[in-house]
Amino acid sequence: MLEAHREYQDYVATGVMTLRVFALQFLDGHHYAENDNAADKNIHRKALGAIGILLLERTDLVKQFFTRSSLEAPDIDKVIFLVYTERRDDGKQNPGTSGTASANRVQEQRLSCAIRAEDMPLLADCANDSSFFQKKVTVQEMNGLMYGTLTTPLVALNLMASPIFLTV
Repeated sequence: MLEAHREYQDYVATGVMTLRVFALQFLDGHHYAENDNAADKNIHRKALGAIGILLLERTDLVKQFFTRSSLEAPDIDKVIFLVYTERRDDGKQNPGTSGTASANRVQEQRLSCAIRAEDMPLLADCANDSSFFQKKVTVQEMNGLMYGTLTTPLVALNLMASPIFLTV
């Protein structure tokens, strides 16, 4: 958790990444432990799961604790306790706790569930930095492209960048 706090200060607090992009990148980059035995790897995966819940679902706690200049052991204990036991600030329970049939249904996968409006400036910057399109794209154009509402077509210029752009 200390590493997540430190990297949050480096990337989110400075505006380099949105919280959601940081969370996904952090979790992806910390998937494996350096320890060779299964017990230590299981402990690492369990801790990573708690950090995943914190970064992706409990942004209220991230803002409360990660905006501090340092994170101490009692703070970490409190965050972990709150992640596992407390409802979110908006009054909704954490996902999976309602027990209703609708909570158990598999949600239809759509692009809109993976990419959010807050990600559009980063996507537009990536497309522009890689010269992916013939012209610079705006955040509004990127939003239209990702949600299928674009009225004027964008023409790709750098097809070599498409695998990089599409994995952002």
